[in-house]
Formats: sequence, C-alpha cells, structure tokens
Amino acid sequence: MKLLSEHRRLLGIFAAISLCTLAVYLILILPIQNKTRHVRREKNDWENKLKEKRYPLNPPQLRKFDQNMADRRDAVRGVFTKAYFMTRQATPYNNTNNRTVAEFQKNTSHVEFLRQYNDIKDDLEKHGLPFNKAHLGMDENMSPAGSTKAISRNYQLVTYIWFVRHIALLAKSNGLSLADTALIVPPAAGKRQAAPMNITILPLRSLKAVGSAEPYMEEYSVHMKVTGDLRDLTNFIAELTRHGRFMPLVRFEVRKIEAEGSNPSSNSVEATLTCAYFFMIKDQNDLNISKPEEKKVIQKPLGA
Repeated sequence: MKLLSEHRRLLGIFAAISLCTLAVYLILILPIQNKTRHVRREKNDWENKLKEKRYPLNPPQLRKFDQNMADRRDAVRGVFTKAYFMTRQATPYNNTNNRTVAEFQKNTSHVEFLRQYNDIKDDLEKHGLPFNKAHLGMDENMSPAGSTKAISRNYQLVTYIWFVRHIALLAKSNGLSLADTALIVPPAAGKRQAAPMNITILPLRSLKAVGSAEPYMEEYSVHMKVTGDLRDLTNFIAELTRHGRFMPLVRFEVRKIEAEGSNPSSNSVEATLTCAYFFMIKDQNDLNISKPEEKKVIQKPLGA
C-alpha cells in the first residue's frame, strides 16, 4: 500500500508538471511561434516581391540602393521646388492685395473679374488686339456657370484672361499677327470691324498627385493661330520659357505661306499653337518647401 501511495504521489507530480508545461507552451511559446511564423511568411512575401522587381537582397546592396532612391527623390523635389518658385514669378495675383493662393481664390468676386476683364479688353484693343467674351467661350452673363470650359470659380476666369493677355502681348511684341479675317462677323451697315484674334481658351484641367483627392495644380491652356516671319515665331516660342515665364508649348503645327509676286524667298509662316500655364493652387507652406538660393529673375515687361 505504501508503494501504491508513492506511485500515486509521483503520478500526481508528473501530471502537475505536464499541465504546467502545457500551460507555459500555450501561454508563452505558442504565441511566439505564431508570431515567428507570421514574420517568416511576411519576410518570404517581401523577398518574392523584391525578386520580382529585381531589387538586391544583399543588405549592403539594399542599403546602397535605398540611398540612391533617396537621392533621386531629393533631386525630384529640388526640380519641383525650382519649378514652383519659377511659376510664382508670373502669377495672376501678383499685383493684387492677396498674399496667398487661398486668399486669391476666396476674395476674387465676379465684380472683380468683370473689372479686370474690361481693363484687359481695353488694354489689348489699344495694342490692336480685339478681345471679347467669345475668346472665353462664355455666355452673355459672363459667369462661371455659363462657361463651357470646366470653369467653376471666378479666380479661374481671372487667371484665364490674365493668361490670354500675357500670351497675346508676347506674340505681338515678337512681330506675330493674331488677326484672322475669317473670324470677322458681318458688321452693321457703314461700320468697319477689325479682325479679332484667333485665340481661344481650352477646358481647365486639375492635376492631382497619385493617391491624393485634392488637386495641387491647375492647367490653363489656350489655342491660337499666328502668322509672321519664321524667325519671329522661333523667338516667340523661346520667350515662352524665359524671363521668369513658364508657359510651355504643348502642341505645334506650322506651314509655310506661299509667297506671292516677286518674293519667292519669303519666310512667312502660319502656326497653330497650344500653350499652357500651370498655376500652383497650393501655397509654399502647404507643400513644405523652401525657396532655393538663386538670382532673382526680372520678368520682361510686355506691351510697354
């Protein structure tokens, strides 16, 4: 009986040890195993993804590759920063009381647009460049709601007429003609009408970064037809991205105008152009960028 009691005691101790071991396994070891298994699975998945994209798996090579990518990101950010401040040198609100884009967007009323429209219309006509609401694709009310160009805000109208004035005066200052007699509407009896400019605005485009719901930039484009000497046209195209401007050529077609009479060597051409102006609608603080150290670019005056 004593031996049986001893065996029972040992069996109880063994059972207690087994239960403790099982508890330790379930409470401590099993979660670690599951976590290790999950980490190993993630590691294998990442290795497969890296292999598919041909990234190096060797740690020193991977660190070097990561540094190269960081350098490239910094270079892209540098180019973006330079472009941002370049476009800021010529903006539609530089001569207003608005200090930020947000203020310009908020404070530009329809009355302000009409005032600027009339001022720009008078200014262009003084330079022999007839301008009217047809160039903006607008109805009689001259409101954003009546536009067919995806315009919804008054500041966008102001930006468009600012751009039209800028590009028209730049073309004229380089010796090009925007007048198109084909656009003349039959005038009333006894009245003469100057040929209007062959320039129209194109639908507004909002540009968004990948994964962002809010646009950071708006693209304002104009379509125009000009005639003149080939050298003057070349100078005009070069001026689009000089003197603090960034209004690049998007599309371009040119044809030689056949010479008449005794001037077979004429370099007269007719060009159909599409130019764009990119307006950053995010301010410097929103984009977390700092102005680079560089010489101040003085913009060449137009129509002086």
